This record gives sequence, structure tokens and C-alpha cells, in this order.
Amino acid sequence: MDAVSLDATNLVFVSELDLDGLFGFSTTAVKLLRKFGKEEMLSAYTKRAGNTPTPGRLTKCSEVANNFTDKFEIQSVEIIANAQGVLDVEIGHPSKTSQISKKFEPT
Repeated sequence: MDAVSLDATNLVFVSELDLDGLFGFSTTAVKLLRKFGKEEMLSAYTKRAGNTPTPGRLTKCSEVANNFTDKFEIQSVEIIANAQGVLDVEIGHPSKTSQISKKFEPT
């Protein structure tokens, strides 16, 4: 699959939320950015706060991933699961479904 094929409006991505050292969480938007957004990845890397990983915390880098997916008319099913099963599901555009990660943010 190349970047041009992301323009198809009938694409639906299904992904499980994971931790990520640069973005905080590995959402559909992050996975698409890592695969297809080489220039934007450089931008995300420059937005990191320090040189230590920040898994489990939303970072400015995740904004870059969400902005990257804004230019595509695609859908995402974002899943939070563990060994006991599915805990939560969010359906919509990848820039919106990544908000499911906010459930893990410290209050």
C-alpha cells in the first residue's frame, strides 16, 4: 500500500491502542504516520520533550499524527483490550478516535 491509496474513502483501519515512547500511545493515526509520513515523522521527532521516552502520556508529537490523518477521508476502529477482553472501542476518523487514549491520562 502506498500513500496514494490512502485517499480511498472506503478504508477502515482497525487497531489496538498500544504504548509508544515518542507519541505516548500508538493509535491508528500514529501507525499511519510512521508508515506513510516520513516528513511529518521528522516534525514529530522535533516536537518531543527531552530525550527520554514518554509512554502512556499524550505528547505534542501525537498532534502531528492527528494532523497527518486529517487530510484523508478514512475511518478507524480503535480498541483498548487486555487479557480479559475488549475494554473500550472508539469508531470514527483516526484524528478523533485517538482521543480514546485520554482515558489513561493521569488526572
